[in-house]
Amino acid sequence: MRQYVSLINFMLALGTAIQDYLPEDERANVPDLKSFLDEWASRTSLIELYRLRGDIRSYLVKHAAGDYTIDELFFYYDIGFVYERFGSEDPVFLAGVVQILDRVIDRKKAALARKYLGWIGFK
Repeated sequence: MRQYVSLINFMLALGTAIQDYLPEDERANVPDLKSFLDEWASRTSLIELYRLRGDIRSYLVKHAAGDYTIDELFFYYDIGFVYERFGSEDPVFLAGVVQILDRVIDRKKAALARKYLGWIGFK
């Protein structure tokens, strides 16, 4: 069985960034999803981004098939804040994350290609 470690780590990092652990009136400088994902992806390897995308896609397939056992992980790790903070259910939210993640991965791949092809003389 898939462990969804990348998805859980991402959701824990997102919960920390949006200060989910604080009461509503004590939160300050809460980033939006796109800015968080850009900042988080800048310090994350391309392999980890691929793992996260795979975990999310697997979750979406299982959820569409009616397998809700993965949702138990969100409550086990206390990361069931998506509806409260973002106003959408987990599958809708994660489908949006995959779209943003695809663009981030494409940018990182292009930067990696420029870096190494530029190193050997191609520009």
